[in-house]
Amino acid sequence: MCSPAELRARNRALYTGRQNMVQGIISKSVFILLLTVQASRAESLVQEWKIRMAGLPAAQASLTFNITPTTYVLHMSARMAGPLSMLFSWKNESESSGLITRNGILVQSHGISNKWQDKTSNFLLNYSLEGNLTGRVDTPPLAEALPPPDPVLASGTQDFLSALVAGGLFISRNDACPKVMPVHDGRRRYDVAITDAGMDNINGQPARHCRMDISPFTPEGGKRPKGWFWKRNGKGKRPDPINIWMAQNPTTGIAVPVKCTFTSDVGDVEMLLNRQ
Repeated sequence: MCSPAELRARNRALYTGRQNMVQGIISKSVFILLLTVQASRAESLVQEWKIRMAGLPAAQASLTFNITPTTYVLHMSARMAGPLSMLFSWKNESESSGLITRNGILVQSHGISNKWQDKTSNFLLNYSLEGNLTGRVDTPPLAEALPPPDPVLASGTQDFLSALVAGGLFISRNDACPKVMPVHDGRRRYDVAITDAGMDNINGQPARHCRMDISPFTPEGGKRPKGWFWKRNGKGKRPDPINIWMAQNPTTGIAVPVKCTFTSDVGDVEMLLNRQ
C-alpha cells in the first residue's frame, strides 16, 4: 500500500506526463494550422505534364506548388494515358509539406495514395517538428511490417517531392545544381548525386540542366529495389543519369522543373511541360 507521499508523487508524475502529451498534441496542431493558413495565402502554380515512353503517350501528371517565404506544399496527381490506359489502370496522388529555412527545408509531412488496377495502397511518412523522419505507416498494412528507419540513414533526408522543392530552392539561391541530395521513402535511402550541365533554352526560357545519378542503399531488410526503374541498360549495369531542367518561376520564387528525360528498358522516357 502506498503512503500519502508516494501517492502524491505518482499523481504528480501522471499529471506531468498527461500535460506533456497534451502540449505536444497542441503544438503539432497549431503548427499544422499555421502551415495550412500560410499555404492558403500562397499563389498557386499549376503545371500540366505529358509523359511519353518510346515515343508514345504513356501518362499525364499535374504539379501544384503553394510556396510562401517560410512554407511549401507540393501536390502531384498522375494517371495512365494514351494506349496504355486501355490495358492498365493507374492513378497516384502525392503531397508533401514543410518549412523553408535559411539552410533549406524541413519536411513535416508526406503522403501517397496509389491505385494500380483494382488495388489501392497508401502510405504516410511521419516527421518530427525538426524535420527528422520517424516512421512510415502503410494502409492496408504490409504483409511484413517495416522496421523503424535507421536514424543514421534517415538523418538529413527528404521525400522525393520535397527534394524537388529543395533542389529548386538551392538553384534559385546559388545559381547552380546541388551536388547531392539524400532521399528516404521510409523503406530505404537513396543518395542522388547531381552534376551541373549548365544552362539551356527550354520553351523560350533559360533553364539549368541537372544530371542526376540515383544510388539506392541496401535497406534494413537486405533487399534491393526490384522495380524496372533500377534495371535500366541491363542487369548489373548502372542506369543512365536522369536529366532535369529547372527554370526560375516568379509565382513560386524558386526554380521549378520544365523538362525531364531518362532511359528505360522499354525506351526513352520524356516528360514535357504542357502548360503552366
